[in-house]
Amino acid sequence: MENLIYRCNRTGSNVQVGLTQGSARDNEDSYEAVACLACGRMHFVNKHTGRLLGDKEGFRCRTPTN
Repeated sequence: MENLIYRCNRTGSNVQVGLTQGSARDNEDSYEAVACLACGRMHFVNKHTGRLLGDKEGFRCRTPTN
């Protein structure tokens, strides 16, 4: 599992989420549905780019540092 931080497009809050690791067969346009802890809605996060589906601002997820 890979931990990522994305920005909720409804609240503007940064939210950490665990995504399943993509396989070599996954398409670069693969999105995973995640339940947002900030707004309670579902968001679709691209496993390869870290962007939200329909994100027009271009915010990218980032992996948290330990």
